Amino acid sequence: MKRKQPKRHHWLGKTVLGLFLLAAGGYWFWWQIGSRPIHARTYRNTNVVTVFIPGYGSNSLTFGPMVSRFQQDHATNQVTTIKISATGKRTVTGAKRYDGKNPLISVVFEDAKAPVKETRQLTALLHWLRT
Repeated sequence: MKRKQPKRHHWLGKTVLGLFLLAAGGYWFWWQIGSRPIHARTYRNTNVVTVFIPGYGSNSLTFGPMVSRFQQDHATNQVTTIKISATGKRTVTGAKRYDGKNPLISVVFEDAKAPVKETRQLTALLHWLRT
């Protein structure tokens, strides 16, 4: 006659599975809530240009997600990216005129770890944008 093996760790498997499902459901819920606005947002439409100036060591990932969110929320309909090379050459991507709804300009420096050079280039860029 065979003896039945006791089910000692049967509860452990169910607990681990339950915790995994709870964590996966919580993550899914957090993702769903975080990916859409909770309240309807209203934005005042102006033609004032907003310039995003990166800090030390920044790149296109610094403001990219934020600018994308502004576009998703229809806070702006005009985004321009200006890349400034190490020599000071500007490459403009996007709108050339800034007459849209809440226009945004994202500045990206190629040499973002040279503060003195970056300040000189930024001053020249702001004078260029003003004209």
